[in-house]
Amino acid sequence: MTTTTSVLDLVESARRRARLAAVLGRLLAEEPRPELAELVAAVPELAPLAEPDPALAAAFERLLIREVPLHESVFTGPDGRRGGPTVAAVSGFYDRHELGAPPRWRVAGSDHVGVELWAYGALCAEEASGWEDQQPDRATRAVEAERELLAQHLATWAEVAITALARRATGTAYAALAAAAGAFVAAEAERLRPAPDHPGLPPVEVAPAPRRGGPGPLARWLLAPGRCGAYLDVDDLAGAAHALGIPWRPSDPRSRFREVIDSATDGGDLPALAAALKLPVEEWRDAHARNEAEREGNRRAWRAWRMRAEESMRLLDRVERSRSAHSAESRAEGEFGSVVVRVRGADALEREHAAAKVIDRLRALELLVAVCSDLPADLSRGMETLLAAGADAVLLASDTSTAVAWRDGGPRVEREQRYLADVAVIVRLEPATGATRVEVDAQGEPELRDRVFEALADFGTRLDAAEPTRTTS
Repeated sequence: MTTTTSVLDLVESARRRARLAAVLGRLLAEEPRPELAELVAAVPELAPLAEPDPALAAAFERLLIREVPLHESVFTGPDGRRGGPTVAAVSGFYDRHELGAPPRWRVAGSDHVGVELWAYGALCAEEASGWEDQQPDRATRAVEAERELLAQHLATWAEVAITALARRATGTAYAALAAAAGAFVAAEAERLRPAPDHPGLPPVEVAPAPRRGGPGPLARWLLAPGRCGAYLDVDDLAGAAHALGIPWRPSDPRSRFREVIDSATDGGDLPALAAALKLPVEEWRDAHARNEAEREGNRRAWRAWRMRAEESMRLLDRVERSRSAHSAESRAEGEFGSVVVRVRGADALEREHAAAKVIDRLRALELLVAVCSDLPADLSRGMETLLAAGADAVLLASDTSTAVAWRDGGPRVEREQRYLADVAVIVRLEPATGATRVEVDAQGEPELRDRVFEALADFGTRLDAAEPTRTTS
C-alpha cells in the first residue's frame, strides 16, 4: 500500500508540474484571449488574462514584445539580441528529447521562456506517464532531462528575465503572472538542483568588462544582460538620459541608448552618465547576491550573475573616474583623434606583409582589429544572385576561416558604424590607390594615441602634430 501511494504521489506531482508549466508558458507567449479561461480558472489573480481587454492586450504588446523580450538569447548572448547559437542549442535540446515542434504562439522563437516552459511541461508529462505505466527507467530519464533543461537553459536566465518583466508590469495582471512564473522556476531549481556549489568544482568565471570605456564597447556591454549582469530597462535608461538633459521619449527602445552614450561623450558627460547607471546595476547585484546566499540548488548560476553585475560596477567606476571624457570641441581640434597609417608597396603581397606588421604591433596593445575590403566582383555577383533568389544567408568557408553574408543595404559608412562600433583598429584595403590604410580609433582614451605612436616608432615615419597621420612606405 505504501508503494502504491508513493507512485500515485509521483504521478500527481509530475502532472501538476506539467500543467502549471504549460499554463505559465502559454500565458507568457500569447496575448489575453477567451480561450485561456479554462487554463486560469483555478488562479483568480490570472483570470484577467482570459478576458478580451484591449488595455491588457496593449500591455502584452508593450511589456512582452517591446520592453522585455523574454528570449534566452537576449539575456545570455554577448550582444543582447535575439537569435544566434542560443536558438540552435535550445532547438537541439528539443530534437534530442523528441519533444516535437514548439507551439505556434504569438511570440516566436524556440528560446522564448514560454516555449522553454512548454518543453519543461512536456518532460514532466513524460515523467508522469513513466511512473503511471510502471516504467521507472522512463520516468527517471525524463527527470534527468528536466534537470538538463534547467541546468543548460531555463534556470540560467529565466528568473532574471521574469524579474525584469515584474519591474515593468506593476499594476497589471502580468505582475501576478511574473510572480507565479518566477516562483515556479525557483521551486524547480531547488527541487532538481541544476547548479549547486560542491567542493572541487572549478571556480565560476565570467567575461571581463571592456578595458576601453568608449561609446561602442560601453553601449554593447550595458545592453547585454548576459554580460552586464543587469537588465537596464527603459526607465533606467530614460532616468540616466534625463539626468543629463538628453531627450528620451516614452516610445524610445533600449537600443537608442547608444545615441545617449554618444551624446554624453560629445558633451563630456560620460562620467556623469556612468554615475547615474550605477544604482540600478547595484540593485541587480544585491538581488543576485541574496539569491546566491539563499538558493543552494542554483547557487553557481546566481554567483555568475552577481559577478557579472560586479564587473559592470567596476566598468562604470572606471568611466566615472576617467579623465578621458572629452567634448566635441576637443575632438574637432584633433586632441583625441584617430591615428591613420597608410601602408604602400610594389604589389598586393608586399602591402599585405607590411600591413600585417602594423597589425601585429597594434594587436600587442590588446586592440580589437577588423579588416574592410571590397568584395571581388565575381564573388559579389554570385552572392547577390543567391540572396535575390531567397537565401537568408550565404556561408563562405575555407579550411581555416568562415564568413557569413546576408543582404544589408544602406550607406556603407552606416554599416561600418553598426558592425564595427567596438573595433579600435580598422584595416582598410584600397586597391584603387594601391595602399592599405590602418585606422586606429583613439577617441576617449588619449594615452592610447601615444602608445600607438610608440609601437610604430621604428617604421621611421613622421608625425604631423596638426593631423595625427603616419604614412609608412
